[in-house]
Amino acid sequence: MSKVRERLRAIPPCELPRRGMLYDLTAKVFFHRRPAAWLRYCRGGYFEGGDYDWQASVVGLLGDEAVTHYGVWDVTMRIGTARVRVGGVGAVATHPRRRKRGLMAVTALDSLRRMEDRGYDMTLLFGIPSFYHRFGYVSAYPSNDYVADVERLPSGGPPAGLARFSPGTRRDLDGLYNRQHARLTGTVVRPTFRQNRDPRDWRGYLWPGKGRRPAGYVVAGVRRGKLCLFDAAGDPEQILRAMRRLTERAGHRKVYFPLLHWRSPLAMRLREGFCRIELRYSRSGGAMIQTLNLASTLRKMRGELWRRLKDSRLAGWRGELLIADARQEVALKIGPRAISLGGCGRSRHSIRGGRHLTQLLIGTDEPGEVIRAGLIRTAGDGRKLAEALFPAQHPMLSRWDIM
Repeated sequence: MSKVRERLRAIPPCELPRRGMLYDLTAKVFFHRRPAAWLRYCRGGYFEGGDYDWQASVVGLLGDEAVTHYGVWDVTMRIGTARVRVGGVGAVATHPRRRKRGLMAVTALDSLRRMEDRGYDMTLLFGIPSFYHRFGYVSAYPSNDYVADVERLPSGGPPAGLARFSPGTRRDLDGLYNRQHARLTGTVVRPTFRQNRDPRDWRGYLWPGKGRRPAGYVVAGVRRGKLCLFDAAGDPEQILRAMRRLTERAGHRKVYFPLLHWRSPLAMRLREGFCRIELRYSRSGGAMIQTLNLASTLRKMRGELWRRLKDSRLAGWRGELLIADARQEVALKIGPRAISLGGCGRSRHSIRGGRHLTQLLIGTDEPGEVIRAGLIRTAGDGRKLAEALFPAQHPMLSRWDIM
């Protein structure tokens, strides 16, 4: 271990003498040209007043200087009808003058330990290529872009009453989103940290329904020269009509829909013939995930797993299934009315994997594909039970909720 790494002191940000040290460091990495705007963003909901975990996040100090940061946001993620606690990682930063010296490895591993101690089930991030696998993360799912030519979108004008609003936390819009995404794996329960989006980067439009409550909304902006829909809820036909009007008004010929959930009503409507889809796969980079506590994750998934089993050809199966990752072994006891958890058993039916077992839990792909690619081993009826309990879910975190 180098002398620099030996001197690094990893502490939670709540122990910093002043929060400005965190904001100054992250501004140097992400917003060095607009530090005042970054400070407003930090104080307006990204760090302060949101779901940022001041005790699970970690800042690395060299002397009195903050040189690294591994940020954690406390979010609730859906796996079907189940809800698990996830440490969403963001604002990962190393001071520009301190890079390539091993400092982030110390910082990240300390944060992972803190997340585990604080009861997180999983941790998720969107990362640079060929880096985060060394900390135990595996690919969660491919990223996607749905791309549509504006003239192919439904015509007929935008929804009646289309009106501008400032993107931010709104209980009515969060409720609309949550209802429409209630069983879509990989989405998170809102509100998240979205209180202070910069209106120069995003524009929101909504339309009314009964009782003057919003019936739907879109949030769009230009990213890398492309007009993108970053968030939406409501009738997909109305969403596409609104996006056609906004795209034509902005003078663009195409509209991009990044990170749409495969099973969302909007994605299904686009696949009826309005779009092409670009998928990007990566072994290390993009959406990455790992399980921190297998037992608590499976405990929270029991109801969902029972429903899946009842709907499968193994509905009458009874017995014990051993599930193991690199750190834990858990016995699923499948009875006539429910699934319960037990300690390590000696069942001849098992699913054993290392860190790639997480992909099976969230339904990254078809179970057979995950088992083959992740070198997961099964015994007895383990393979058949994996097919029934862990079908493909096409998980996806909305672009609007990325930490």
